[in-house]
Amino acid sequence: FFVIGAMWSSSSKDSASMTHDEYIQVKLHMTLENMVTQLLIDRPEEPLVPMIKYLVGLVHREAEVRELASHVERWAADTARNGYRPVAQQDSEKKVTTFGGSSTYIAPAPARDDSASEEEDEDEDDDDDDVADLPPPPPPKFNRGPRQSVCAEVYGKWNKKPEFVPKVFEKSQSQKGRLKAILTKSFMFQALSNKELAAVIEAMQEREEGDKVRIINQGEQGDEMFVIESGTLECFVSDGKGSEIMVKVCGPGDVVGELALLYSCPRKASVETKGRCILWALDRQTFTHFVRDAAVRSRERREAFLRSVELLASLSDVERSKLVDSLTVQRFTKDEMLVRQGDEGHTFFIVEEGTAVATLDTPGGAPRQVKSYTAGDYFGELSLIRNQPRAASVIATSDGVALTVDRKSFYRLMGNLQDKMEGRSQQYRTA
Repeated sequence: FFVIGAMWSSSSKDSASMTHDEYIQVKLHMTLENMVTQLLIDRPEEPLVPMIKYLVGLVHREAEVRELASHVERWAADTARNGYRPVAQQDSEKKVTTFGGSSTYIAPAPARDDSASEEEDEDEDDDDDDVADLPPPPPPKFNRGPRQSVCAEVYGKWNKKPEFVPKVFEKSQSQKGRLKAILTKSFMFQALSNKELAAVIEAMQEREEGDKVRIINQGEQGDEMFVIESGTLECFVSDGKGSEIMVKVCGPGDVVGELALLYSCPRKASVETKGRCILWALDRQTFTHFVRDAAVRSRERREAFLRSVELLASLSDVERSKLVDSLTVQRFTKDEMLVRQGDEGHTFFIVEEGTAVATLDTPGGAPRQVKSYTAGDYFGELSLIRNQPRAASVIATSDGVALTVDRKSFYRLMGNLQDKMEGRSQQYRTA
């Protein structure tokens, strides 16, 4: 009781006498840091309601502490009235042990007449009524097992991020050029400046592995991500029965192991080499310092963009998140041929920035424009749905950026949207 009363007293100091820093540290810092940490763990789509619920919960607990402090004050007053006396005054005093192991002596209560006893009994009854009027305790917090996600450490004024010096591994100019070409296609590295990207490339270490080498184990904490320069990697997930299922095959130019570093979570799959492979490894510290914050912003921007695409409006948040994971960024320039009529189709395109047009070849005549594209439009789907050559050509009419999805990811993540896409086919058959 004394501890709770002291806590309540210390939290009620005069705020007007505090400096700005003192007020933030004493009144705001812990509450806001805990709330933001919980939001980073849960990542709600609309954070305002969870924030309100969190603060309402704090107010409820604060009211309980206030009520308990009031009972502590009444208890102290009753103790003083009944004789709360210092050490070693009378042999008849009773020794008791208080919080912290210290001892004190309380004199026996003086004799009381019957009328006084009845009055105090009534006071005790009133106190019992007060206790009955207390608000119910908050519901118990059940242990729901380990968290499924872990938030990143929050840095701020009272938790300074240490100065970071990236590693440097020697590379040829041709190796740097190949790594840059690979990394700039991944959404995670799009937000980096040229200087930051150069530092990331310098910190990557070449790794040559033979056949059947497991470079990532499901459930472990990730310390590295890998870029494949040559060879093949196979990804497996446990079926919970002692066996594994292969869910993905990665080849040159693919990036693996980045999600565990991005979200500070255990590995979601195991990755094993198939034949000889040349990989480039990037350590967690360098990734965190240069890439993670920029990648989180880039990912949030891409998810918001995909929500604005009419075709993808029916996807759940989980499905949309998986789609973002599979995206490849393709930059294009004005007059570039993005899709050629008659070619075999392997890729689905979503225009993020810029403009393009679809044209149909006509016998003995110039190509005829049948559709134009701006940000949020998509093309290339019919060739994948029907497993047929490209029905039209698509040419960029400005510089821009397209988000692309390969054939396997298209079927896996967007198969339920095929009927909606088929309805657009008439646009390419305009006479």
